[in-house]
Amino acid sequence: AQSGDDTQVRQEYLKKALLEYNIAVQTKPDDIYSIIKLGRIYDELKEDKLAKSYFSRAINIDYKNSDANHYFADFYYERKDYRKAIKYYRKSFEYGQKEDFKTLSKMGEIYEKFGDIKRAGICYKRAFLLNPSNEDIPDKIREIEEINTNQIEYYKEKNN
Repeated sequence: AQSGDDTQVRQEYLKKALLEYNIAVQTKPDDIYSIIKLGRIYDELKEDKLAKSYFSRAINIDYKNSDANHYFADFYYERKDYRKAIKYYRKSFEYGQKEDFKTLSKMGEIYEKFGDIKRAGICYKRAFLLNPSNEDIPDKIREIEEINTNQIEYYKEKNN
């Protein structure tokens, strides 16, 4: 369902998946994998309340589950609630997604939005090490380094 281009076919697959995962969760109420999948499906269907409730449920079952934290972060990121997004990306990172390019680049982007240039730079550099063929990350790293250089020059001139 997620890779299909045809909207109607995609909706049909999402509905089928929704049925299957609902059955799985009814059979095994603590099946975190199925709960996360339901959250992702409802997120895809723009059913925010249901998506949020399933992601919360998954985290309540296992707050250290990196996938649950990652998808909850994505949920908030897409809705531009960056404070909550970074909270869950950091947990996802802490609990296992240290080698995930997308997590690191999104964290870098959020830190940059918050003006935390140092953390943004660290995230972008780690993301680059994971995916050196990405064309955007070197530009981001240069931008961050220019900001740092300009700030240093500003403070040097101010102190003189």
